Amino acid sequence: MKILHLFSNYKWTGPAEPALNLAQAQRQLGADVHFACGSDPEGRRSAIAEQAEERGVPVREDLILSKHLRLLSNVKDALRLNAWLKSERFDLIHCHQQNDHLLAGITRRYATLRPPIVRTVYDGAPPKAGWRSRLLFRKFSDHLFCISGQVLSALREREQLDPDRLSHVDTAVDLSRFTPGNLADSLRKQLGIPEDAFVVGLVSRMQRHRRFEIAIEALRQACAEEPRVYGLFVGRGTHRAAVCDEPIEAAGLQGRIVLPGYLQGHEFVRALWAMSCKLFLVPGSDGSCRALREAQACGLAAITSRRGVLPEINPADQTGLQVDETVESLRAAILKLCREPGLTSRLGQNALERARERYDIQRVARGVLEQCQPLLVH
Repeated sequence: MKILHLFSNYKWTGPAEPALNLAQAQRQLGADVHFACGSDPEGRRSAIAEQAEERGVPVREDLILSKHLRLLSNVKDALRLNAWLKSERFDLIHCHQQNDHLLAGITRRYATLRPPIVRTVYDGAPPKAGWRSRLLFRKFSDHLFCISGQVLSALREREQLDPDRLSHVDTAVDLSRFTPGNLADSLRKQLGIPEDAFVVGLVSRMQRHRRFEIAIEALRQACAEEPRVYGLFVGRGTHRAAVCDEPIEAAGLQGRIVLPGYLQGHEFVRALWAMSCKLFLVPGSDGSCRALREAQACGLAAITSRRGVLPEINPADQTGLQVDETVESLRAAILKLCREPGLTSRLGQNALERARERYDIQRVARGVLEQCQPLLVH
């Protein structure tokens, strides 16, 4: 099977990693995979292209593939994509974003060779209704893979789609990378966190809407009751000073909430190993909430809100706790896990088992290939 993945962005953000994980695993399973991503408008090589090359995935960099609809750019891309379809005879186009889906659909409509189009919908809540939604999901899709069961049901009913045209799929995680570690290998000593601390970990871009103010105040109150409680906030952002540094200083929590910045590679995994539980309140640009899935692959219990797909990933009292987005609710959850190590251990083990059963890259990729096989035009 020859597959062309389209990803209309050049930044290593949102669902870029899940999309590339899928392409890499399909290639390992024997598919002839090509991955086309957006071009950096500044002329630099895109971060996605660099990642694809590192993973051995053939990357196509001669499309513009802007994240948002740009008429002139899309016309140029459509002409080039049409030439690819003629000369390279792809069996399948797999789309990952709204604009690349629109591009593929319009191109195929006027192409001589018309391979089936599938789309992974990474939204944790149903996409907005409207002409674009109707066009993409009714006319330009042969199959939809939804990371949320709630979204799958909503699209099926709203767009009146045949149930056979939709599948639920979990985004893949490299389980070999996120195997549970131990405190000796973690970043605790390096970051000045005591070995016996109960560390509430948060991985997020430091943006105003991510509810850092709730997390910081809840940690302040929890720390006052339980000296073992620490916070570990991993990430970066242009608003770091306003949303993290200044509120932490005002709360007197310097040294109790540790900010190591943006971490990559094994250092990021070691930061997860330093955590006792994972906190996730507001999904970001990746609606699949990859950071939570990676934490589960490390065997961490989670504290989450009920936004988007979070309740589906973190079933209440099975892999973690669900909270209201209030200081009191979050404070109570932190103290509960801190004071009940048996509960925290059980939830973390359940999270690890869930990750192994549902997020394995090869299992996810094989399932997607099997769903796509009947679509192929011979």
